Amino acid sequence: MLPLLLNLLAQLGLSALTWGLVPGRLPIHWNIHGEIDGWAPSSTVLLSTPVTTTLLGLLLLISPRWDPKLFASPAGRRAWNGMQHALPSFMTLVHTALVLEMDLPTLMIPALGALIAALGFWMRDVPPNRILGFRLPWTLASDHAWVRTHSAVAKSWPVVGALTLVSSLAGAGLALAVLMVGLIGSTVVLTALSARWWAEDPERRPLWGPPPGKL
Repeated sequence: MLPLLLNLLAQLGLSALTWGLVPGRLPIHWNIHGEIDGWAPSSTVLLSTPVTTTLLGLLLLISPRWDPKLFASPAGRRAWNGMQHALPSFMTLVHTALVLEMDLPTLMIPALGALIAALGFWMRDVPPNRILGFRLPWTLASDHAWVRTHSAVAKSWPVVGALTLVSSLAGAGLALAVLMVGLIGSTVVLTALSARWWAEDPERRPLWGPPPGKL
């Protein structure tokens, strides 16, 4: 949990150093044209991200108890450790941009692209579990469908992330469009493919209800 603690300390330190120095309200929302259309009291901005990061840390801390099988596998531990680094770091980026009144969309959207690429890579060999991955009825009812689906995620999401990073050079609006189209499109396609892979699996289990022999 060291990455989480370091990011939390960085956020709290920045809030403490800028308390009373920032304007009375800070921007918190931008429209699709990159124009500010939402504000919040500075005290709310200074405290909300550290609170959110703390809750995120608690979630990461207790998640191994929900599904020990996930964390017993090297791929599961790799994904969890990666998220321990990436998610708090992303929150620190958001906090810094908000407090210092930086151009948040320009910074956040490429960072989201990098995060999506990393998530895709981490899910490559993750075993079936109750926490992480494409947990669809078809993937949960077929080990074959689970493996094929997450292999496809590991190939498609890094491409979506890379395209988002490249398109961000032309502006945050285009990068956001690329990110959303890539994520939604890949999710729709993978959902359909996972159902097909489930149907092709001779060892598939029923989608709903108890497995055979458990009636």
